[in-house]
Amino acid sequence: LWWVWWNRAVTFQAERQQIFLAWQKSEDQLQQAMQTIDQMAATEIANEEGKPGPSPAVLIKAKQFYERLLQQDGPPARHALVHLRLAKIHERLGEHREAQASYQAAITRWEKLAQEWPDHADYHVHLKDGRQRMQALAGRAGP
Repeated sequence: LWWVWWNRAVTFQAERQQIFLAWQKSEDQLQQAMQTIDQMAATEIANEEGKPGPSPAVLIKAKQFYERLLQQDGPPARHALVHLRLAKIHERLGEHREAQASYQAAITRWEKLAQEWPDHADYHVHLKDGRQRMQALAGRAGP
C-alpha cells in the first residue's frame, strides 16, 4: 500500500510540473504577443490620414485584443497590465472617458498587488505610471 501511495505521489508531482511548465510557456507567449501588439500600436509611421502614428484600425484591433483578454481568467497582474495598456489605447483614440476608467481599474489593481507584494518593483513602477498618466489625462481634460 505504501508503494502504491508513493508511486501516485511521484506521478502527481511529475504531472504537476508538466502543467506548470506548459502554463509558464503559455504566459511567456502571451507576453510576447502583447509586446508585439504594443509595438504595432506605438509605431510612428504615417497613417491613412497622413499624420504620424498608428492607424486607427491598428489601434482598434489592439483594443479589441485587450478587451477579449480581460474577459478571460488570468493572474491579477495580467489583468492590471491589460487595463493599463487598454487605457493607453483609449487615450490615443481620443476616448478619454474610457481611458480614465481603464486607468482607474489598473491603478486599483496595481495598488492591491503592490500592497500584497511590496518587494515586487514592477508593480510599483506600473502603479506610478498609471497614476501619472491618469493625472496627465485629467489635466488635458480641463476643469
